[in-house]
Amino acid sequence: MKNRILIILTFALTFIFNNVKAQVVFLHTHFDPPLTLLRPNNLPVLDTLKMDFNRDGVADLGISWSGWPWNADFISLNPNWDWTIHRVGESSPLSSSNSLWLHENGYISDSDEYEWGVRLKRGNDYYYGWAYTDAFSEPNPGMPFNKIYIALHEMVFCTIPNYPLHWGQTSLDWGVGESEETIFTTLHPNPTTGQVTITGQDLKAAQIINALGQCVATVKGEGEQLTLDISNLPAGVYFVNITDGEGRKCVRKVVKE
Repeated sequence: MKNRILIILTFALTFIFNNVKAQVVFLHTHFDPPLTLLRPNNLPVLDTLKMDFNRDGVADLGISWSGWPWNADFISLNPNWDWTIHRVGESSPLSSSNSLWLHENGYISDSDEYEWGVRLKRGNDYYYGWAYTDAFSEPNPGMPFNKIYIALHEMVFCTIPNYPLHWGQTSLDWGVGESEETIFTTLHPNPTTGQVTITGQDLKAAQIINALGQCVATVKGEGEQLTLDISNLPAGVYFVNITDGEGRKCVRKVVKE
């Protein structure tokens, strides 16, 4: 009897744990105090400020001093991701076609703040995140330069593939933006009680992603229309992840009534 109860409790706890884990869409990490990296007096630099965006126990990116006195490199630490970064603002989603994604270092200036967009690629999908850093200095007696630090205050990773994340966004409560590439598609009816028709040119595939980041429906085809049947899904907000023949991707919001 005790063994049966233990088995039931084990299954129950596993179910609860998996569901709680699945509900985390925005992995938001706030460092208080911030993580800091001192710029040493002599190069080469061996220390790295490490960032584990998706909290899988493996650092994805790192920041390391590379030049004197204010050059810092972003370093790829996870071979399973293809990564790029860029300096961002709050006016457009990171997935905007105007974003210039680069594999290169960032210029760090003393007493300045930096808003970094991060794009990680796995397979054919992009995952977006952001990081907030700044630099500061303090006296360094006996040396010609002050001690200079990079500080990592905050970072976010969104688990929904191709989601049009904005810098500073930490939850779905912001409302759902749409990437600028959506010009190649239209989606109707929206809201819907059942079928959703996607119209565009050279469409290849579409996925329905729920608010937990899970793919709940998929359709593939070729042509100017794709149709998704979501009549069996619960009412709520979903994201339609669309791919065309040129490999472009966009995310649209659809409301199931």
